Amino acid sequence: MCRFARARFCKLLRGTAAYCKELGNQTFYDFLLYLKINSPGMIQAFETAPANVHDLRMLDEVAEGDSGIMLADRAYLSQPVKEQLLAKQGLELSVPTKYGRPSPLSCEQLGKRKRLRRPIKTVGSRLKHDLHIKKIWARNLWHLANRICRKIKAHTFAVMFCSRNKFKPLSLKKLISM
Repeated sequence: MCRFARARFCKLLRGTAAYCKELGNQTFYDFLLYLKINSPGMIQAFETAPANVHDLRMLDEVAEGDSGIMLADRAYLSQPVKEQLLAKQGLELSVPTKYGRPSPLSCEQLGKRKRLRRPIKTVGSRLKHDLHIKKIWARNLWHLANRICRKIKAHTFAVMFCSRNKFKPLSLKKLISM
């Protein structure tokens, strides 16, 4: 929403946004967007939260009603939370292990999960670069929510048109060149 130097004077969404550190240790006054994506790359659910909310606190809302296997990044690496999700709703949380630590999965299973993780990064970069979801021009929470919904709907329609035209689901740039 705005950089650290301007955050004290920023009147946009005062009281709902919060401070966070991004890669490169730059501090922002912003929100975080949590996405649940299926294997072809379609966004199934999303939640927004102030930037100072930890990822584990948002896991219940994003994974509500799910069972099976859910792939997540290293921010969700917590054994008690993993065991609680498995006991409570039958959801196995698959988080990559840290480098150098042995994984309980076989090489074949690791390779399959690595291929399934690839659309997660692709969807994030499509939303960021092609649909400019990081730019917040909203002056209140209602307009921010509508802006995010429009961007996610645009992504959903693009994935649907790609699959209808026999393209890979996340090859959105091919739609423009048609």
